[in-house]
Amino acid sequence: MEEFKVLVDVLSSIASLVAIVTVMYSWYFSRRPALEVSQAIVSGSDDSFRFIVSIKNKKPYPVLIKGLGCYRRRLYRVEKKKSEFPRLVSMLDLGDRIYSKSSEISISELGECRFEFAVTSNVLPLRCLVFMIDTSHGYLNLSCKNIRYLGPGVEVLAVDFMLSRESKISAFPIYIKGGVLYLMDLLPFKLTRLRRLVSPKRCD
Repeated sequence: MEEFKVLVDVLSSIASLVAIVTVMYSWYFSRRPALEVSQAIVSGSDDSFRFIVSIKNKKPYPVLIKGLGCYRRRLYRVEKKKSEFPRLVSMLDLGDRIYSKSSEISISELGECRFEFAVTSNVLPLRCLVFMIDTSHGYLNLSCKNIRYLGPGVEVLAVDFMLSRESKISAFPIYIKGGVLYLMDLLPFKLTRLRRLVSPKRCD
């Protein structure tokens, strides 16, 4: 009888844990932005470039894009008013905007759309693109770090480092460092000094 009681207690605990995880997952899923900028492909050379941007709808209902702007970077400004605690504010500078679109785009439930645009500039966004998107569900401030560079003279910019070793064993530590750098790039803040210590030397 005691063993049966223990079994019931264990099953009850597991059921409670599953219920808690289910509620937390539902809350997390509902809090996610409706859209995700999944990839940006950049091609061209010199000072003329062509962008192909992919946007995914992560919701089980259609989302309407009313307009969007693409920026090179996101800035952070510290504001402090008299007798008030300082605030850290995220902002976008119009001088960093490389493209804007005002026509509407409708993305079906769990669907994906792609749009293209051309940019004339001698400064490329190396690691991240920032998008301010006006949608039927409000404004979204999204980032895209999955950027592929194609074409002569541009492709090398997509490579953090490239080193060769004669054996797999000697190459493995470099591979581990590359994984650490990748995880650091996913963080919402930059660890520039630590990144310099971890990063292997570049190879020309």
